Formats: sequence, C-alpha cells, structure tokens
Amino acid sequence: VISVSTAIVHFLGAAGKKVDLLLNGVTGPFIWGLEEGSSCIYTDVNRHRVKTGEGFKDFFERMSKELVR
Repeated sequence: VISVSTAIVHFLGAAGKKVDLLLNGVTGPFIWGLEEGSSCIYTDVNRHRVKTGEGFKDFFERMSKELVR
C-alpha cells in the first residue's frame, strides 16, 4: 500500500502489512520522526520524505525507482 499519513497507515502498520508512507519533508506529522526508512512505531511502514529543495516531480521519480527494487 502506498499512502500519506492517515488512520489506514496505522491500521495496516499494526496488522504487520507493508506500507510505503509519503511525507512532505520535515513538516510531515511529527509522530513519524524526521528520517526516511523504517518507522520505529511500525517496522513494516517505510517512510519516504521530500528532501529539502526537491520538487514533487523529482520526489516521485525517486520514489518510483525505490519502489521497483
């Protein structure tokens, strides 16, 4: 599942389902922390953040390459 921060991510994370979470830079919800990678709350939730100075087009191109792996 690919999602932004919603209750669905929490439900799936608690159920141990794989989720790729899209976050908007460091202004995303604080509960997910400030880093990319696995969440400390749910190990099956992988966080992806827009990097400083990175446009959304570049972010989604980077994301598509990461998700193919």
